[in-house]
Amino acid sequence: MFAVITRDNLQNLRPIAQAKHGWIKRVKWSPDGRILCVAGGDGIALYVQGLGAQPDHTIKAHDGPVKDVAFSPDGRLMASVSSDLTIRIWDTSAWECQLILEGHTDAIECVAFGPRGRYIATGGSDQMVYVWDIDNQQSVLKLAGHSDVVESVAFGLRGRVIIAGSRDKTVRMWDMGETTGGATLGAHEDWVRAIAISPGETRFASASKDGTIRIWDIFDGKPVTVFEKHENGADCVAYTPDGAVLASGGRDSLVKLWDIHEGTLLATLAGHERPVLSIDINPTGTMLVSGSGDNTVKLWAISD
Repeated sequence: MFAVITRDNLQNLRPIAQAKHGWIKRVKWSPDGRILCVAGGDGIALYVQGLGAQPDHTIKAHDGPVKDVAFSPDGRLMASVSSDLTIRIWDTSAWECQLILEGHTDAIECVAFGPRGRYIATGGSDQMVYVWDIDNQQSVLKLAGHSDVVESVAFGLRGRVIIAGSRDKTVRMWDMGETTGGATLGAHEDWVRAIAISPGETRFASASKDGTIRIWDIFDGKPVTVFEKHENGADCVAYTPDGAVLASGGRDSLVKLWDIHEGTLLATLAGHERPVLSIDINPTGTMLVSGSGDNTVKLWAISD
């Protein structure tokens, strides 16, 4: 029905559906691509196999806005975090809360699952990164080092390292088991708003308020490529499943698609009227979803 998005055809991406929401913070596909999750001020909305006029399921979820969501690799669990200082783990078969974790002392901004689904990492306005063992229902690492809000967190190298981006303009990395300040991999000229790990997990992309998207080598911490740019800031990044294309969204209300190998801009998608705050690409690489400050979620695809 839809073609796989590649460097050769992505100029043909078109919006195929959209939905209205309140304040949108995150859009995320489940690992099997069956569920599209929209999280924000209204809680969590869940769409099954596409974006309809109304979600198939809604969850109030928290006592404050939902800041981020993440699915376990097998899709059986979903984690959500909020300004209410809680992390909630949901059973995706019944959408019931299975576990509530607490420890952060300020709003929790980001969450990521490790590759085996046992551990999650969270970052928050308290400048801390926590690692949690879901099986034992407790935190196992408390990682300091950032000097401002932690905006994004991810596992890399098959769960051996944790990478976080912060409003202190830096990206830091810790080995699992480390409790010191970690290593500073690189810096932007303004807030680091988002991180995405490449499919091969040897590189990662960071999006910054300085308008640039930077590709970093995990092993030596050096920048590989700098993509210029989103006017007034870049907010989000996502790789295609083959790692050949990077999508980004920003304050210029645009989605941009970049050639990872050539370091060039391939296409620009216009349609939103406010900043693009979150993007994701489904596991088969056939659909891109974008969530914006204009309170719309758009689904983009290429018809066969």
